[in-house]
Formats: sequence, C-alpha cells, structure tokens
Amino acid sequence: MLEGQHRPTVPSGNFSALLHRAQRLDAQSLLRIREREDRPAQAFLTTPFEALLAIDVPPALPLEQGVIGVGDLLAGRLVQRQAQWPGALPPSEGFSLLDEVPGEVVAQLAEDGRTLARAHSGPLGVPPSLLDQTVLNVEGREVPMRVIFACDVYGLIPPAASSAPRQVRVSAAGRWLRVDTVVASAYFSRGLPLL
Repeated sequence: MLEGQHRPTVPSGNFSALLHRAQRLDAQSLLRIREREDRPAQAFLTTPFEALLAIDVPPALPLEQGVIGVGDLLAGRLVQRQAQWPGALPPSEGFSLLDEVPGEVVAQLAEDGRTLARAHSGPLGVPPSLLDQTVLNVEGREVPMRVIFACDVYGLIPPAASSAPRQVRVSAAGRWLRVDTVVASAYFSRGLPLL
C-alpha cells in the first residue's frame, strides 16, 4: 500500500458495520491485515478493551498486508501506521474449541457488566478491576469482562430478534483466547497486553 493511496469505498455488510462502529467507539482504532493462503485476508481491529477483533476482508476490497487507521480507510486513504500497532497478532492456527455458549448468556453478562459500570465508573471511566473480572469459565479458561464488553459494544452478538445464529464458540491456543460469533471474532491474551 502506498502512502495516501486511495481505494474504492468500503463494501456494505458486517465488515463495513464493524469499521463504522469501531470508528465511533475509538477514533484512534487501527486495522491490520493478515493475508492467508486459499482464504480471504483477515482484518484485525484494536479496541479500548485490550481485545482484538477479527473479520474477513470482503473480496471487493483487496487490501494488502499492513496497518492503517480505520478512519483513514473509511475516508478512502491508506496511510501506513505500522509503528502504532500495539502488539503481536494471535496465531493463525492451533486453536482448540473449548465449548459453545448461548448468545443469550453473553448478552446477559454484558447487561450485568453495564449495570456495574454505571454504578462504579468515575472520571477515569470503567475501573480496570471490573474489566479484568472473570465472568465466564470455559473448560478452565477464564473469560474476562473486557472480552464480553468488546463482543457486546462492537455488535458481535446479533440481537435476539435476529434470525442469525447467536451461539458463541470459545477456543484457545496457548495464552490466546478466541471468541467466535457469526459476525466476527474477538481475541484476547491476558499475558500479552495490547495497550
């Protein structure tokens, strides 16, 4: 990708919706592309929750490997920002499925978390102790509230009225945790803080 190079408009769909939501929630959100053999390229997005979101790049938007600002992409600019990327990407393979969790359970955990956040947040925002609190234990792996919040506020769990599947698959590889939904995936590693 060339500095300042222009690309076509981002196609509509889950990819576009996730980018627009990311831009609204964090104006400094970054996107990193990882190419894969025989599969669509994967886009990783930073979040304020120290979790990465991942979604397949639409074939109509052929992006090359690199780091760009989400706002830049939505504005049609591809300005390289490699030096700003906060940490490592999760492994591309080696994840083992731990269990499937009903989307209703994740949605309820998010609602409970929002109630606690409203009651205990101060000038600096949500307390880190709330974000780091384990709210789900899947086959011995702890899922903290920050991952649930990321899935919730970025729209990874379809609404109850939707006909889309709401099941959430939780997988692990080493220190990395992956939560897959029909919309996108969330990755988190407690031992490898991203921000």
